[in-house]
Amino acid sequence: QLVGCGQPCPGSRVAIVDPETRRPLGDGQVGEIWLAGPHVAHGYWGRAEETEATFGAVTVDGDGPFLRTGDLGFVRDGELFVTGRLKEMIIFCGANHYPQDIEGTVERCHPELKAYGGAAFAVEREGREEVVVVHEVGRPGRVDLENLLETIRRRGADEHQIPVHAVVLIRQGSLPKTSSGKTRRGACRQLYLEGRLPVVAQWQASTEPPGPEDSPSNGRSEPRPYVAPRNPTERLLADAWAEVLGVPKVGIHDDFFDLGGNSLVASRLIARLAPQLDVELPLSSLFERRTVAGLAELIDRARADQAGPCDAAKLADLLDKLEAISDREAQQMLAGIRDLEDPGDEVTA
Repeated sequence: QLVGCGQPCPGSRVAIVDPETRRPLGDGQVGEIWLAGPHVAHGYWGRAEETEATFGAVTVDGDGPFLRTGDLGFVRDGELFVTGRLKEMIIFCGANHYPQDIEGTVERCHPELKAYGGAAFAVEREGREEVVVVHEVGRPGRVDLENLLETIRRRGADEHQIPVHAVVLIRQGSLPKTSSGKTRRGACRQLYLEGRLPVVAQWQASTEPPGPEDSPSNGRSEPRPYVAPRNPTERLLADAWAEVLGVPKVGIHDDFFDLGGNSLVASRLIARLAPQLDVELPLSSLFERRTVAGLAELIDRARADQAGPCDAAKLADLLDKLEAISDREAQQMLAGIRDLEDPGDEVTA
């Protein structure tokens, strides 16, 4: 569990603030820790702009000045808890996600996932941040690991509208932490990149974890060549994507988010497709299947499952009836079917 830092000393002030909106947050809400009081320095020597940004912070309602610590935390019952660093915040499609929120979602997926035993962080792939989730599992023998990996992946998409690139379950007690019990996300991220985590089970969207070659300096990879839709479902999706994204055309292997999609556009796309589909398409499906080909496969599979298997008893009964009829009766039935398909000219008296 997290270890509290105690209550602010007399004469000092601690504010938990949304770092983007500068709105003060309530008890138990995670935000950036801002400090004020006689113990706070006045600024950096000879660096006026940095001093103003760091030591002169003011909330949206004009309260201040405060020192922006760059730490994330919350206050509960007057006691301060530090949960991480602002630089650990995950940014996806312009939206900020606190790793603590994602870790809490994962923890609630199964009783064998240890409390405060996880780390969520971003890795750079092709110029974009991807989310990786690592969590300790208590007794793997009592867990359907494959199902748990799928549950974690879906929960991330459902509750946070972000696609999870990788889920890694590790041995209990192996998550890097400080002496005060705070998760060392940076160290965990490095172990993941180096392939040195004590893995119990894992799932990831690609065959290999990202390495140094996936650094931001290398930029985004070359655009994929255009591949036209191959069936009605892919054509329907490609047309809908082009419409909501405002692009001329969409290939079946194009990534929705690479084309400028985000959570809001994804919601518009699902609403646009709903009247034209005979299966339910949750918003999370677009975060899991980010290409036309992948989403079309998911839809067609759902249609097949919805249709259900043929009733074996009814099929056997039909075959028995067909075997019982004579050749002449079968020819008459076929002739009747042909007449229904092509009735020809009407005969008038």
